[in-house]
This record gives sequence, C-alpha cells and structure tokens, in this order.
Amino acid sequence: MKALRYLVLFIVIFNFAAIVQIGFGDGAGSLASYASYLLLLVYYFLSKKRTIPIPFVIFALLYYCISGVIFVNAPDIFVREFIKYIIILIAGAEIARDTNFKELLFMLTLGASTVLIHAVFFANDFGRYSGNYWDANAAGFVCLLGCCLSYGLKNQKLRLMCLLYLTFCGFLTFSRTFLILWLLANIIAVVHDKRNLNASGLGILALIIIISVSTILQLNTQRLSIIESLISENSVEIEDANEDSRSATWSLYYDQIFENPFFGNGYRTFSGVRNIKPGVHNTYLRIIGEAGIIPFLTFIGAFIFMLFKSFTKFRDKIYLPLLVISLMILQLTTHTFDTSDYITMIIIWTYVNLVTKNEELVSLNKKMNYE
Repeated sequence: MKALRYLVLFIVIFNFAAIVQIGFGDGAGSLASYASYLLLLVYYFLSKKRTIPIPFVIFALLYYCISGVIFVNAPDIFVREFIKYIIILIAGAEIARDTNFKELLFMLTLGASTVLIHAVFFANDFGRYSGNYWDANAAGFVCLLGCCLSYGLKNQKLRLMCLLYLTFCGFLTFSRTFLILWLLANIIAVVHDKRNLNASGLGILALIIIISVSTILQLNTQRLSIIESLISENSVEIEDANEDSRSATWSLYYDQIFENPFFGNGYRTFSGVRNIKPGVHNTYLRIIGEAGIIPFLTFIGAFIFMLFKSFTKFRDKIYLPLLVISLMILQLTTHTFDTSDYITMIIIWTYVNLVTKNEELVSLNKKMNYE
C-alpha cells in the first residue's frame, strides 16, 4: 500500500500525465491520465474508508449540476471532468490521510526540481521556467507550497536548506504571484517565531544567485529587472510589474456575472475562447459566473472554515495556516480548480489535516513508521 501511495502521489504531484502528453502526444497523455485515476480508485478500494471531504464534494455536485443544466458545449468533456474531479476529491482524501507532511514536502521538492532542470538543460529565449507544470505561475506555486511545508521541519539546518532551494527554484519561474506570496508567508512565519527571520536572508541570497547566473540560464530580462528594482527601489521598473494585471482580465467577465448571478452562464463559459477572449483566471469569478451564487458560497465557506481551523494550529503547525492562506490567494490567479489535480490534492491534504483529530494523526504516524 505504501508503494502504491507513493506512486500515486508522484504521478499527481509531479504532473506526470502532462509531461507524457508533451513528450508523446495527446493519446499517450490521456492514457497516463486515466491510469492515474485508476490507481487512485485502486488505492481507495483497498484502504480503510473514512469520512469524505464533505464541503468540497457538496461544492462539486452543486457546481457541476447547476452549470451543466444551464449550458454545456461539450457533454463528453463535462462528464469526464466531473468524474475525474469526484475521484480526486474522494479517493485523494484517503491518500492525503495516509501522507505526512514530510512525504508531501519531498514530492513537492521533486516537482520544484524540474524547474531547475528546465532552466539548466532546456534554457529558452523566454527566460521563465515551468518544469513539469505547463506554465511558470503553476510551477512557482508548487515551489511556494514546498516553502510553506518547510516551516514544519524541526531541524533548523534542514529547514533552511529546503527554503533556500525551493526559493531559488521559485524565483526561476519569475512568477509575481510566487514573489508576493513568498514575502507574505515569510512575514507570517516571522510573526510566529522571530527565528524564522533567517528565511528572509535566504531570499536575498537566492536573489543574488539568480542575478549572478542570469546570463548563463538565459533568464527573463524584463522580470529580472523588476526583481533587481525591488532591491534598488527603482520605482519606474516596479511600476512595470503592474502591467498585464489580472484585474483587466477579470473585468471582461463582470457583465456576464451580473446578468446571471443566481445560476450562472453554464459550464466553462468563463474558461476562455481561443483567440477571442482569455479565461477569467480567477476561480471565484469562474464559479459564480458559471454556476451562480450557491456553489460560490459553498466554496468560499469551505476555505473560510479551513482558515479559522488553521489558526487553532498556528503555534504548533505554522505550515497549515500558511498553506490555507496561499491556497486561497492562488484562486485569485487561476481558474483550473477542477483540472489541476496536484492543487486539488494539496487542498484536500490540508483539509483532512485540519479536521483529523490529533490522536488519530499520532496513531497514523506510528503505524507508518512500522510499515
């Protein structure tokens, strides 16, 4: 069971199906994707059945039922994505319960390493690197989640090494979302424990290394100049960071939201039309725009519950509130909540770690040590 769990975690967190698709075509990618869901189901049926993540399952049913009734352009895609999302929510919860934070951190570190491999061995003129994650923003978020989990390590040297490595990989993505959330996570960590101030110094060290190797790795010069300006306080360059703002994209969909606020406009109507209109790049707007106010409130309510629950763990498990805050802010920058399996898996992992009683986790960790 442990080997199967590691295999599924690797496939999901490593975004393995997407890499197969890039390397061997859509057919092979689809087979790899279906294989990952089959393995999830196998693990679920072999494992002890425990409580499902009820808030997210209710949300999924509401979102798909309402948006599907209002409008569906491609019924086959609708049915397929609905089934896959339910599988990752329910079967993924069993894997999440059996996975401790060190194992998840290890998988995220492996995923972040693909960004470094991309930069070193597959440098490109674009100068932003995404590793296994299609786009640099998604890769940056994987690095960020790894940084959040690193604060759970008791060994200070190991914690600092993980933070330095994951921060460096995150900076290679040149994701503004990564940079902002990394700063926020560090501020919260310092409030939690002043000894975490060392992590801020690691960020400066990572920036120095990034600037030093910028020519060798063909890094994005525009994004690099913005980061350099943060150090030199050059206001002109910093203003350039506000270009291509997500808010301009969001505004394209406001009218549609207000036209149908209760039941939305239908499935994937906010996901973008190729060469005509970009996707909304905001999970909250996509949910209310496609399925209306009820699924929207359910989704928001689930995260608010997690946020309040995480603050009860603030002293003992700082990585949990860091994860919840990061995941909530992430939803402002992406609209692929139902197709990014690695993000869904981490959301469910965070949820079950917040609702599972401490004594159950202690018993689980003891059991895992004897496996």
